[in-house]
Amino acid sequence: MRHLLALIAAVAALSLAFNVGAKDKKEKKDKNRDNIVVVTMKDGTTEKGKVTKYWYALLKTGFNKTFKMDTDDGRDITVDVEQIDSLYFPMRDSTAFRTYRPVLVAKPKIGNKNNVEKWICAVGKRSEHAQIYMPDIWVHYQATPTQQRSDIMFLPSIMLEGDSVAYPFYYYRNGNLNTGVLKHWTKESRPKLNDHIKAYFKANKKAKKELGDKPWLMLDVYEDYLKNNPE
Repeated sequence: MRHLLALIAAVAALSLAFNVGAKDKKEKKDKNRDNIVVVTMKDGTTEKGKVTKYWYALLKTGFNKTFKMDTDDGRDITVDVEQIDSLYFPMRDSTAFRTYRPVLVAKPKIGNKNNVEKWICAVGKRSEHAQIYMPDIWVHYQATPTQQRSDIMFLPSIMLEGDSVAYPFYYYRNGNLNTGVLKHWTKESRPKLNDHIKAYFKANKKAKKELGDKPWLMLDVYEDYLKNNPE
């Protein structure tokens, strides 16, 4: 009887190991699929292959500006943000961003509130007069009273029609909605915009609560601003 139980346990363990291995293999296969990319260069040429090191690698020089890929014809190349027109990941599912572009993102620093950096950004939804972009950033935060963590997260940003810079407006793990950068950049061109955003979310608390999961809701806010403040 004991031998029979031992045999059953061994078979069960082997079955479990096989299933876990199959799951790991599937996850690896999916990951490799997600890395397949078509890079369109500024000169109109294309490079096809797989990304081997992303632009947001931790402690990486050239953060959000360079990445590595193995091309389909066997080359290992480094691509810079200044070289590209767009990236397209054709095998990713509908829950992931597929298109990325180089975008100027407002990134104030000490001594220069007008600082911008050209980053590789995911292309989000757009409305008639604005576009959402999603650059990557590393966020350092207090996970527990005794533990700090660093995670890669998106930095939801909006580019308004007529402007060439995307303005961050939502900071995950760091206060969430914050329109300070947006206010600084639009205080002359759209002096009523910041107050309108505050009033909009005060009147639409559900939208404010959902903004982290649906950053494109900021497009509705801007379209509402234009509707109520015709030029």
